[in-house]
Amino acid sequence: MNNIRTRTTGHAIIVGLACALLALDASSAQADASLPSVPVAAGRAALVGFDANGNGVRDDMEQFIAGSFGKDKKMFPVVSNVVIAIQLGVAATTHEESRDAAMRGMFAAECLIALGDQAARYRTALDRLGDLVLDTPERKQAHEEHKARLMDTLMVGAGEPAWSDDCLQRVDRLDRAGKGWLGPQG
Repeated sequence: MNNIRTRTTGHAIIVGLACALLALDASSAQADASLPSVPVAAGRAALVGFDANGNGVRDDMEQFIAGSFGKDKKMFPVVSNVVIAIQLGVAATTHEESRDAAMRGMFAAECLIALGDQAARYRTALDRLGDLVLDTPERKQAHEEHKARLMDTLMVGAGEPAWSDDCLQRVDRLDRAGKGWLGPQG
């Protein structure tokens, strides 16, 4: 077994937490002129999807997040981080990449949990999040392979989730070494 111990495996916790807390209605998403305009079919064309503005979130998901959480200064970046972490898991091809994606996902989920009632108001939107991120058979398969790589890996969460300013930063760019998170290996 790896040196990191956990209560659960990788992104299973993120998707589960995100789906339990969030229930999104795609019909409620409003297009924002400042966001990239990419047809959903184009976003599904590649496994990872298109990210025209380079913010780490697939463009079709960014439209959904903006329409559902865009006015909330904390929910928008936290939900974006949940999506980034899931996308990192989908893109992962090695155990180390999967472990890193899972650790980043656990951090994003802890930030979401720390928002408590604020996040609970978005339950409908959050409930649909996992299905929207993993919206093709290829993405679902890649995510299953990612989870399989983590079967013998145990990780430890922060315990009682607490809000920090790190929750507002892009999870794929955080370096939390020395804070209980090993960060990327490389």
